[in-house]
Amino acid sequence: MKPFYFNAAGKNFGSFDQKFLERLPRWKQIFRIRNRILDPAILYVDWENDDSLPGLSKCKERGGFNPHVTHNAVDDAMDVVALLRKMYHK
Repeated sequence: MKPFYFNAAGKNFGSFDQKFLERLPRWKQIFRIRNRILDPAILYVDWENDDSLPGLSKCKERGGFNPHVTHNAVDDAMDVVALLRKMYHK
């Protein structure tokens, strides 16, 4: 089977989520993650005032969304999609 290549997106995908996914049976046989991961923080950072990239809650607040973060994988993924869509569909 030819692997499916995709671009990942998320606040902590590369350092957190990916490690869990790679434990799934046959994950590495079926999926390949491209080297670039989309992090919405780069779109919501305030270069003048932030000491580091903002977390998901701060990104949501700056994007005009309710800043509450459930820390549920599906909810967090949908939040990231909403943040990216808001910036790319202006």
